[in-house]
Amino acid sequence: MQVPPSGNEAHVGAKPETETRMVKQGFPNEQGLQLGAGPLLTMLHVSDLHFVAELTEEGRRLWGKQFVRSHSFAKIYALAQTLYDLQRTGTQIDITMVTGDISTDGSKESLQTALNFIGEADIHRQGRLISKGLAAPAGKRVVIPGNHDRYSTGLIPIQTGSTNLEDVFHAPQKYPYAMGFPGKASENEASVILFVFDSTLPDWTDAPIISRIAQGKVLDAECDWLVSQSHEIARKNMVETYHGRQLNCTEATPRVALLHHHPIQVQVSDSKLTRLRNGEKFVEACFRAKINLVLFGHEHVEYFESKHQRGHNVHFMCCPSTSEYKSDPAGFFVLNLHERGFQVSVYHWQKATGIFGHINEHSVLWADQTLQAIR
Repeated sequence: MQVPPSGNEAHVGAKPETETRMVKQGFPNEQGLQLGAGPLLTMLHVSDLHFVAELTEEGRRLWGKQFVRSHSFAKIYALAQTLYDLQRTGTQIDITMVTGDISTDGSKESLQTALNFIGEADIHRQGRLISKGLAAPAGKRVVIPGNHDRYSTGLIPIQTGSTNLEDVFHAPQKYPYAMGFPGKASENEASVILFVFDSTLPDWTDAPIISRIAQGKVLDAECDWLVSQSHEIARKNMVETYHGRQLNCTEATPRVALLHHHPIQVQVSDSKLTRLRNGEKFVEACFRAKINLVLFGHEHVEYFESKHQRGHNVHFMCCPSTSEYKSDPAGFFVLNLHERGFQVSVYHWQKATGIFGHINEHSVLWADQTLQAIR
């Protein structure tokens, strides 16, 4: 990974040196890729859980609207059991990432239910064990808000200035922020640097009510921050952990951006009512910051695409809804980060058997193979 350009060249609004070209669309099918030593670190990516206050809820609609739905306990139960089985067979999850819409109504009760499930190893009700949990404590998880998590509890589901998610999860109150995580080899070396964004629509943004339901935005200042912060971390070769400890890092340490809204088009019928308003500017900032991987959710679809610009690849990956009761296919990703790339295992909900089945596995190089060969 190259150090991001400094000075005026690093400004987000600068004219691109080359046009962005698509490298791959859809998960790649390469076999036998040499990803290097590892895995350095294993990450769980879930999204759009849509919790309501009652964990054993099997699925219902809120507000009487088709697009506001709850979680399914069957999917929640199966998710926890699948992760438990993986860990029993040697797959240790180092970071659990939830890319928004943790709740479906934004209430503290729903978010508290989500916190219990995500943070605890076992979930009890009136003293009875009803499910395993994800056992991801603070410092081992990253949760970010989606549009549903900012909803008011009024009659109309619109994004407001709610901080319920941050209050319940004791999560950082200020966005964006950067955070390093040690990997499996060393407690003093960062195996990944996460750049975490709140892409929900601010309540002070001038927008009609209908846009406040699901639209998102990353502010211009936040795009500029991504470039400057990435450059500063590269200059110091240091990054902070959740607990404020300093970790060593290098230009080759993978850089991952997290947000809720999709910064690129992931469906043919991309609605203006759900998109990230300034996705192009955010994507440009990702290239200038030398981000390797962008993870998001929101659209309840599975999607992968790689883009190439200025000799650098940025990989974009959309996680489907993991547990909303009507979403099909529901699913999640397990990512193993390596020195030269990453491996993603895809899991889909299988209604007939009531489990999350391992569908396939894909390997991706951080760098463009063609460019590597030329060099």
